[in-house]
Amino acid sequence: MPTTTLQDYIDELHQICVSGDLIKANLLMGCFAGLSADDRQEVLLHLAACRDRFAVVLLARLLTAPAAAGSSSETVRRLLAERLQEHPEAIADLLDCPQADLALAAFDELAGLPQETALAALNRCLSCRHAAVRSRAKEKLAEAGSQALPHLLANLEQDNADLLIHSLNVLGQMSDPAALPAIRNLLRRGPASPNVRFAAYEALGLLPMASGSYRLAEGLEDESAHVRIAAAQAIEHNWDEVFLTGLKNMLTGEPENGAAIAEALLAARADRAVLSLLAFAPFRDPAVAWLADKAHPDLVGHYQALFQKAGHPELAAALAVTPGDRGSQETRPLAVVVDDSPMLLGIYKNALFGLGVDSLLFEQPATALGELGQRRPDVLVTDLNMPDIDGFELSRRVRQLYGKELPILMVTTQSEAFQHAEAQAAGVSGLLAKPFTPQQLGEALRALGIMVK
Repeated sequence: MPTTTLQDYIDELHQICVSGDLIKANLLMGCFAGLSADDRQEVLLHLAACRDRFAVVLLARLLTAPAAAGSSSETVRRLLAERLQEHPEAIADLLDCPQADLALAAFDELAGLPQETALAALNRCLSCRHAAVRSRAKEKLAEAGSQALPHLLANLEQDNADLLIHSLNVLGQMSDPAALPAIRNLLRRGPASPNVRFAAYEALGLLPMASGSYRLAEGLEDESAHVRIAAAQAIEHNWDEVFLTGLKNMLTGEPENGAAIAEALLAARADRAVLSLLAFAPFRDPAVAWLADKAHPDLVGHYQALFQKAGHPELAAALAVTPGDRGSQETRPLAVVVDDSPMLLGIYKNALFGLGVDSLLFEQPATALGELGQRRPDVLVTDLNMPDIDGFELSRRVRQLYGKELPILMVTTQSEAFQHAEAQAAGVSGLLAKPFTPQQLGEALRALGIMVK
C-alpha cells in the first residue's frame, strides 16, 4: 500500500470505506503499526468520524491485530461497538469474510447490541463459514433459552441441511418442549439428508414428549443405521409400553429389517425396550446373535449384567466369552476418537471394533489433547463442529505435537468446499462424510495406511 504521507493514508482510508475493498482494507490496516503514535491517533479520529458501514470491517481488522492497535485497542473496541450499534447489519460482512479472526471479532461484540439484534446475529452465525464461530453461537443460543426459540424454529422451515443440523443441536441442548411440534413437522416432511434426520431424533432424545412419542418408532426403519440408533435412543428416553405393539409389528416383517431394529435398540442401550422385548423371539434371536458375533465386548458385558439381573441367566450365559474369543490377540491399531456426541462415540466404538481397531473415546477435545500428549495413537478421528476447540483447531494442535506423522481423519456433516480447503490447511489427512457405514470408515482408514479387517 503506497502511503508516503499521513494524508495519503487518510485519503486511502476514506476511499476504502466507500468502496468496501477487503483486500485493500487488510493492507492498509497492516500499515497502521508503522505510523507514529500521533499519526495513529489522527487516523482513529478519522475512523471515528466515518459513519460508513465498512468502517466496522476496518475497526475489526485493527482489533484483531493487537500489535497494530497497541495502546489504542480500547479506543478501537469502543468505536467498533458504536459502529455496530449504527450498522448491526454489518456483522454479516464480517461473518462472511474469509478471515476467521475478523468473524470472531464481530462475534465478541454481539453482547453490546440490543437483545433482539444480538439474537438475530447469533442465529446468523449458525451459517457462518467458520467452525469456531458456529460453535460459540450454538452455546450462546442455548444459554438464551426461550428467547432464541423463535429464531431456531424459523430455521427448521429452511432447506439448508447444515443450518437445520446446527439448529436441532441447539434445540436439543435447550430441552424446551415447545420445540417438539416443529421437530416432528420437520420429520414428517421427510428431509433428504440423513444427517438432518439423525439430528432431529437426537434432539427428540433430549426432549420430554408428553404425547405422540409412538411416532419415534418410525425412525427405526430409516435406511441409515445412524438414524435408527438415534431414534432408538429417543424411544428409550421417552419409553412407554405403548411402543410395544408397534415394535412387535415392525419386528415380524422382513428378517433383515427386524435384525436392523434389534441392532439399533442394543447399540443405543435402549434397556427398557430391550427388556420388554426379550420374550419376543423375532427380537430376542437376532439380538443375541448380534451381541454374540459383532458387538463390542463392553456392550456385551453391559447386556450380560442386564440379562442376569432381569432374571434371564440363560441369555447372559449365551453371551459368555473367554478372552480371545472376540477377535485376534495380535496388536491392533489404536484410534483416538473425538466427538461431542456420546451417541456417535458409541457408534465409532462398535464400528472400529469390527474393523479390528481399538479406540479411546473423548467428548472433550481438550481431554483428548492431554491423552495425545502422553501417547501417540495410530490415527486420530475427529468431528469438526465441537465446543471450545473445533476439529480444525484440534488438528492444528496435533500437528504441533506430531508433525505429519499422525494421520488425521475428519468426519463431518459440513458439505461446503471451503471447509475442505480449511481442513487441508489445518493438517487433516482425510475426510469422511456423515453418516458413514463401517465399510466406509474402514475404506477411509485404509486410505490413511491403517491396517483394518
